Amino acid sequence: MKRNRSRENAGKSDTSWIKHKLIQQAANGQINAYRVRHSTARIAIIDANAGDGEGVPRPQCDLFEDGPSISIPTPALAASLAVEHGGDVYLCEKDADKRRDLRSRFPSAVILDDHADVPARLAGYEYVVVISDPCGPSGHGIDHLQSIARHIKYADFVVVFNEGWLRGRLAGVKPASHPDEDTPSRRAWQTTQRIYTPMIDPCWWMTTLGRRHIARTCLVRASANFQYRVLVVANYLSHAVQRRPFEVIK
Repeated sequence: MKRNRSRENAGKSDTSWIKHKLIQQAANGQINAYRVRHSTARIAIIDANAGDGEGVPRPQCDLFEDGPSISIPTPALAASLAVEHGGDVYLCEKDADKRRDLRSRFPSAVILDDHADVPARLAGYEYVVVISDPCGPSGHGIDHLQSIARHIKYADFVVVFNEGWLRGRLAGVKPASHPDEDTPSRRAWQTTQRIYTPMIDPCWWMTTLGRRHIARTCLVRASANFQYRVLVVANYLSHAVQRRPFEVIK
């Protein structure tokens, strides 16, 4: 299959089915584990970066399959989990055209144009799962994730972290030769160092979101511009994220 490289800068490519599968394993495992202990709790599934709601073809694995199937993108996964577990769905997308598509595909979901609006809507929920899958670190809306973590005791976070983007930016933005020189390049380097560099450390995610545990996958090299890990940051890790390809970070 010829790769559609025009989509790769946006974190979506013909290999996105791998990411979708990893997110599905993590989110499904966490919700199932919670429901075993709290069968009647009011829950919400939040897709903070819903995109267009379209999956990509998965490769045919053996001769007995009819043909490639379509991966389950995060909005469809959120909607499916909500039906299975009796929860509500919030899909966040800034692009107006994509929001129209989402409303058509997922009429039962609440569609928002900014994930900053989510925390104010969560009164009364006892448990939420937040899926955060932006193109770069700046799109995670850390302040909003922190707000959810502060107000919802049982909140789990499934984060797609584009580590390759960050490492590339650190390599491409150099400080000025003189430490006192104030230039746009040096200010950009200082901003990157201050805001984004700590994200590489798993402990930063636990501390920032006030959670006790983190599991993550190996680095998935989807394209030159999108090399990511899927992180699960939570107070309880399900069996689904304590096995490969996830690894619990001690």
